[in-house]
Amino acid sequence: MADNAAKEGIRSVITQSKIHPESFFPHISKLCMEEWQDSWDSTPTNKLFSIKPVLGKNKPHTSLCRRDKTVITRLRIGHSRMTHSYLLSRESQPICDHCKCHLMVKHMLLECPSTAVIHFTFIFAVLLPVLSRLLIMSINTTFFDFSRWRPSAI
Repeated sequence: MADNAAKEGIRSVITQSKIHPESFFPHISKLCMEEWQDSWDSTPTNKLFSIKPVLGKNKPHTSLCRRDKTVITRLRIGHSRMTHSYLLSRESQPICDHCKCHLMVKHMLLECPSTAVIHFTFIFAVLLPVLSRLLIMSINTTFFDFSRWRPSAI
C-alpha cells in the first residue's frame, strides 16, 4: 500500500506553489519564540527568569530618560557598583555588615533589617502621598460614574 502511494507520488505532476514564502514568516517566528521560551523555562540557573519569565518585546518606559531606564534595569537585574565591583577588582564578594550574608541589591532594598528605617521613611514620604492621590482619584472617578448612573427601564 505504501509502495503504491510512493509510486503514484513519483508519477504525479508537480505544480507551482500558490503560497508566498512571506506567509510562513509569522509561523516560523512563533515557532522560534516557543522554542526559545521552552529553553528559557528549562534553564535551572537562569537568574533573569524572575525578572522576565515570559520572553518577547520589552514594554518601553517612554516617559523616562535613558539614565533612569538604565538605573531601573540595573536594579531589576541586581547589578550595582556596590554589589559587583569586586569582580573587576578581584576581591571577595562583599558581605552585609548587619546580616553577614552576601551583599545583593535585593537584600539591601527589601530584606536587610538595617534598612527598615529607610523603607519606613520612604513609604511615608513618597508612596503614601502617591497612594492617597490615587485613592482620591479613584473615589472621584467612582463617584462621578455613580452620579451619572441612571437605572434602566425594566
